[in-house]
Amino acid sequence: MSTRCQIEFSSIYKNEKKEKRTESILVYRHSDGYPEGVIPDIKKFLKWNGGRINDIEYTAANFIYWSKRNFEEKYYYEEWGGGKNKKWSDAQDFNSILLIGFGICEKENFHGDIEYFYNVITDINIKNGILGDAKTIIKCYEVPFKEGDEKLTKKDFKVVETIKIK
Repeated sequence: MSTRCQIEFSSIYKNEKKEKRTESILVYRHSDGYPEGVIPDIKKFLKWNGGRINDIEYTAANFIYWSKRNFEEKYYYEEWGGGKNKKWSDAQDFNSILLIGFGICEKENFHGDIEYFYNVITDINIKNGILGDAKTIIKCYEVPFKEGDEKLTKKDFKVVETIKIK
């Protein structure tokens, strides 16, 4: 059984007048969504992604690319394939996981089957129209199970951990 989760990348832009604007993109992760798997992945991704955290569209796209490459490397070279799978055509049994492993969701459209929700929040200061320093945190939430058609909202989530990145 997969541990599903959703990860929201949020950028909060603040100017010298204390005005703020928020942009968010929500990503679905089909498996390994528990904190011990996701938090280290997000930290590694943020390091790999470098200073590109200020553009939310690139950040979400890069996260999906980076994540799929990690799954691919595990299959081709590490524990899943044992190094015996060297090309895409050898990955027929695994190809479906690469195809469904990650997705982009509509804003606040939380899947009913997720167990965890992560919010990667970057506060970015803008001075004289120029992007300045940025601080990032990761908030990890447990998500309660909802019966039937009950819609999940962030109010249902319980914070279990907050990690400061910068």
